[in-house]
Formats: sequence, structure tokens, C-alpha cells
Amino acid sequence: MDDIEVKSQQAAVDGAELIIVATPWAVTLATLDALKIPSQTVILDITNPLSPDVSELVVGGKTSAAEEVARCLGSTRVVKAFNGINAANLDNPAFAGSQAQIPFCGDDAGAKDVVRKLIEEVGFVALDCGELKNARYLEAMAMLWIQLAFVEGYGMHCAFRLSCS
Repeated sequence: MDDIEVKSQQAAVDGAELIIVATPWAVTLATLDALKIPSQTVILDITNPLSPDVSELVVGGKTSAAEEVARCLGSTRVVKAFNGINAANLDNPAFAGSQAQIPFCGDDAGAKDVVRKLIEEVGFVALDCGELKNARYLEAMAMLWIQLAFVEGYGMHCAFRLSCS
């Protein structure tokens, strides 16, 4: 346990190369607004803007949670990823005999490269979905995943995969 160090939120972000935003949507913007995050930091947004009862997205259509995070931080280094897979599945990237894809999007090529490498290092296939405004669709896909997994009974061990010829 010598590797564990407790820090304040600000101390944790100071000097970080990558910050993963994994907060409930209701507190995300206020939490980020209270921090002074260096402009070169890559922000990996895995949030979904879910209603308290998880029945719908409270942000969508003409914006996304990821775009709102970028706007809040005044940063172009926000990348949306890992929002459409359950945390319980992160240790096993294989679904039905093939590696699951993690779609990601962002406006900064360098930030996307950092996230792409992370996706691949944990064993998933990285699927570049273009610019950050496409987070609107990734968040809607996550809502569909929630509905399929929990309402329609497919269970949590499932993932989307894009196959093209």
C-alpha cells in the first residue's frame, strides 16, 4: 500500500498529462469549473449526461456532455471515450470472440492520440469517430446500450462494433 497517496482534487490535476472525468453529470461542470486545469492536459470525458433516474439524456441534440466540458474548461483537448461500456467489462475486452471497440472523438489530434494509445493498451480496438461534436451520437449510443442492457434484458456483457467492408 506504499503506492497510495491521497491528494486534493487540485493537487491531483496539477501536472497531470491526462485527467479522466468520471463524475455524475449533475456535478461534472461545477467540479471542473472549480479546478485550474493546465491547458496542455488531455481531458478524457467518459460521462453520460443521464437524468437522475437514468431514463434519458439531459443534454443532447445540438450539444453533448463532452462539448459542454470543453466549453467549461475552454479546452480543445477534450476527448470522449469509454462512455458506452460498463466498468465491469473493462478487464475483459473480448465479446463474442472478438475485441470490443471503443469509439472516441475529439478536436485535438495529439489528445486523440493519447486516448487511442490508452484504449489499445487496455486491450480494446480504438474506433476514431472524428470531431468532438460527434460525442452527441456516442452519448446517444450509450443511452441505447443502457436500455438494451437493463430494460431489454441483454445484460451488461455486450458492446457495439462497427464492421465495414
